[in-house]
Amino acid sequence: MAKPAYHHGNLRDALLAAAIEILEAEGLSALTLRAVARRVGVSQTAPYRHFEGKEALLAAVAAEGFRRKHQIQLNYANAAPDTGKFRAAGKGYVAFGQENPELLKLMFGAVIRDWSQYPELVAASRVNYDGLLAAAAAALPEGSLVPAETVASAAWSLVHGLTLLLVDGQITPERAGAVDQDALVDQVLNMLGGPPPKT
Repeated sequence: MAKPAYHHGNLRDALLAAAIEILEAEGLSALTLRAVARRVGVSQTAPYRHFEGKEALLAAVAAEGFRRKHQIQLNYANAAPDTGKFRAAGKGYVAFGQENPELLKLMFGAVIRDWSQYPELVAASRVNYDGLLAAAAAALPEGSLVPAETVASAAWSLVHGLTLLLVDGQITPERAGAVDQDALVDQVLNMLGGPPPKT
């Protein structure tokens, strides 16, 4: 396999990209600093210039996952009409999870024991939540007595649950009475508000 090229100064980015590739292709157990170094084509000690150990690497990978998820959700929302942005962001969440199932599980799993040790991860996660909260507030009708936090929590539970069920193959269009997966996702995300997509 060809090793990714990197320029002086962006080794950390190359290591993160390699780590995500290993995670998705081979699973969490295969993701080590040594494996990442080997894939990038650097010495086994090179990753330690950027990560103290495996957990620090995992935290950085999870933070990158949150950044990518946030951007995908923004892209979906920005492409939707105003009345459908909240639901479109949910669809972006599902798309991210299906494209990056192992990364999603790392982001929301218990592998990283103490997030307070990794400010980058905390900040990236917070940006995601703040975006969700803002989108929930914007989706509420004027004068609504329902707190945006409640809507955000309900939407997150719905979308995250749907994503994991799809990723794990526990729900299928046939089981849910949908024509195909896109139709299934649309039917569930219609619960988040906004008009259904045009066909």
